[in-house]
Amino acid sequence: MASNIRNFFLSLGILQCFILLIAYSILYFIKLDLCVIGLFIYSLFLGFFILKNKVKRLLINDSAVIFLLFLFLYGIFNGTIQLILNGIIDDNVYEATVIYAATVPCFLLGFSFKKRGTYKRNYDEHINFIAVSNKYNALLLFILLLLMLYKTYFFYSIGMLFSSSALNVNRLEAFAQVSQIDVVIGLLISSIFLYFIYYYPKLNRKTKIIISIFLIYYVLLLVMAGNRRDFIPMLLGAFWVFVNLRNIRFSTLGFIILLFGIFSFNILGSLRANMANGLEMNSETLLVDAMTSNEFVYPFYTLSDEVQWSKRNDYEYEYGKTILLNPITVFIPRSIYPEKPTSLANDFVWKKYGNQESIGYAYTPVSEFFINFGALGPAIVYIFIGAFFAYIQMRKSQILHFLVFVTILDFCRGEVATFFYQFLFISFFILILPKFKRLMVKQ
Repeated sequence: MASNIRNFFLSLGILQCFILLIAYSILYFIKLDLCVIGLFIYSLFLGFFILKNKVKRLLINDSAVIFLLFLFLYGIFNGTIQLILNGIIDDNVYEATVIYAATVPCFLLGFSFKKRGTYKRNYDEHINFIAVSNKYNALLLFILLLLMLYKTYFFYSIGMLFSSSALNVNRLEAFAQVSQIDVVIGLLISSIFLYFIYYYPKLNRKTKIIISIFLIYYVLLLVMAGNRRDFIPMLLGAFWVFVNLRNIRFSTLGFIILLFGIFSFNILGSLRANMANGLEMNSETLLVDAMTSNEFVYPFYTLSDEVQWSKRNDYEYEYGKTILLNPITVFIPRSIYPEKPTSLANDFVWKKYGNQESIGYAYTPVSEFFINFGALGPAIVYIFIGAFFAYIQMRKSQILHFLVFVTILDFCRGEVATFFYQFLFISFFILILPKFKRLMVKQ
């Protein structure tokens, strides 16, 4: 009986996804600002409703829940802020908001292909079944120590080693010396930490203590340098494993705590930016600044501006080139391949501002799918993304699911090629190398 009721509510939710897509199709041509924002917000809670009826026990670390939340946040701010402050949404922001909002019901439709079952059970069975090699653990701890020593020296060389004055330094200038090798080393450090976090229940007490000390040191090292992004995957990974072990349900309180944590990072970012510029702000001004100038506001301009530029006669769509070609060429050094495509983020800055190296934008995948396939592109692609999330949750080994979960934020705010590049290195010690080792043993 309970299963039939759940199936009925699920079907009702899926029907509403189709209704939302019809409504967005109409609203794209008929401008109703408040209606679009209202439906966009409603689609988030519709998503929670569908996901809760899709599984018997919806956990707060469900990758579909977290992805849905970040997908929503990167699309809702600009139109909402303009509507509140100006009473009207600009035409290009309005059209971009409609295009972006349509990705939410499409993601939910794709995820609806998920079969019954819980990834927590798959994780528990995988952890209990697999044998963790003590020799491999020791090797990774040794490599981690060497890489962290390098990072320590790097921060010392730029004067940002546990220095409170680093918070007042312009990050673009401070990290101008960062090479691609430094970036890769940071990703490999994350990969090792994520390996130990995923297999934490299988580690002996000594290894747990060592890895905890290393992680605390590394987080403090990054925090004091004003670098928040590089340790977020480890925090998300620890959160994912902890929720699985404790079996914590998704709830209204959990949702509020997640939002509080996210906006705390935004406020800290605004506080640090103003300190670096020598500005003093009271609590009210700081709050307004955090809402109007934050992680979720600026990436949206890559879509709204592309929508505006697409109305020019000389605008050319990529038709899948950046999605298929750039993830391959991103690994080729420019010294070998001078004609290598530049990043979409750099192209965007050049088109918008000219040659300004001091300006940076996060180019969202929604924007990339738009420049490849037009207004319908993002909605169609997000159906496949939803289906992919359903697939990784059903796998017996949850390593891929775990890695996708910890990189959700990077995907939502970055182009496909950059995400693929980062994902390859961040999965090296936890997924790629162990799988290669098993293949060699079989042969």
